[in-house]
Amino acid sequence: MNIGILTYHFVSNFGANLQTLSTFSYLKNSEHTPIIIDWVPYDLENYYNLKVSPSQNEAFKSFQQHYYLNKTVTCRTSEDIARVIDEYNIEHVIIGSDAVLTFVPFLQRFVITRRGPRYYTPLKDSQFPNPFWGDFIPLLNKPIKLSLMSASAQNTKYQLIISNCLKKQITSALQRFSYISVRDIWTQNMINHLTRGTIKSIITPDPVFSFNQNVGDLHNKKYIMEKYNLPEHYVLFSTTQQQFLGSWIIELAKIFSNHGIKLIELPIANMSYKEHCIEHISQAIPPDDWYCLIKYATGYIGELMHPILVSLHNGTPIYAIDTYGFINHGKFDYTSSKTYQILQNFNLTDNWFSTNIKKQNTPTPNEVFSKIIKFNRELCLQHASRKQYEYNLMMKDILK
Repeated sequence: MNIGILTYHFVSNFGANLQTLSTFSYLKNSEHTPIIIDWVPYDLENYYNLKVSPSQNEAFKSFQQHYYLNKTVTCRTSEDIARVIDEYNIEHVIIGSDAVLTFVPFLQRFVITRRGPRYYTPLKDSQFPNPFWGDFIPLLNKPIKLSLMSASAQNTKYQLIISNCLKKQITSALQRFSYISVRDIWTQNMINHLTRGTIKSIITPDPVFSFNQNVGDLHNKKYIMEKYNLPEHYVLFSTTQQQFLGSWIIELAKIFSNHGIKLIELPIANMSYKEHCIEHISQAIPPDDWYCLIKYATGYIGELMHPILVSLHNGTPIYAIDTYGFINHGKFDYTSSKTYQILQNFNLTDNWFSTNIKKQNTPTPNEVFSKIIKFNRELCLQHASRKQYEYNLMMKDILK
């Protein structure tokens, strides 16, 4: 079967590229013909061109050209997508994984400035409708199967969607899918709320939790160490949160150094650091190298989700600095943090700190060091194996 994949395949984001490759590889290994639907909205393309350095953007493009063996011509509109589905004889479209259900409600589009409230227009991928909601289906010349896989709404404040007309439109859009699964409780609650319980979704793993099975071995540790001039034992660190920079990170680096471990800053593609307090990787990194850097690390300390997923999938010790989640009625809503939910599934909430919970003491460098050193790798891999099993069940359901 020719199966189209519609996701954030082109963006300069490491996790987005890895989850795309995992899905592509699974379908290829299952003797289907995966085809990346190359939807590239102009505004999102411009966003990453401005946010990410030219050399890093080029590293992403080289990765995509090497691994995405089947891809349509570039689509700018829903009409373009409908046309390529017909031209490439695509019989089934899988939308996801990643934050494909992100939506910025109208009431959230106003920001307060010194000159008063100002309205801003969200990027195309955060508006409704868009192709991630299957808006191209009515434009097709023939019926196809449509699946929504491990989708996320990623911090969408869906309670601000008050228009009953819009809720009905969203419900109608979701009714196009023959299969719906989501990545987190927040997105599951959003679908339940907006459709008034008429559409059910299940929670399934991110495709990165089956990366090793789907993609296989990439580069060995010796290759990674030599290319990036790394010692045998190193811990990766990435955050922009001020309480973990300056003297805090310098102290942590000293503690690791005293135990023969080097602390190294792992770049995040669309983030820039104002100061480099520790050694850092300055060269552009393709996503496959980025994956291996985490896989072979002695530990990872940081704030973004996919480095944490890669770590858990490979049993790499982690400490999460969580920037996701909302405060509701004065209390932190744990269901709004995708990072917390994942660590809860792995029984690792002791290795978690939220920057959004006030009156919470920042962990000391010694405390974080201890969590990395005492990490139960064997237990982590047992949980990771369960995630891979759940992933395989999901894919069988999608393809049956």
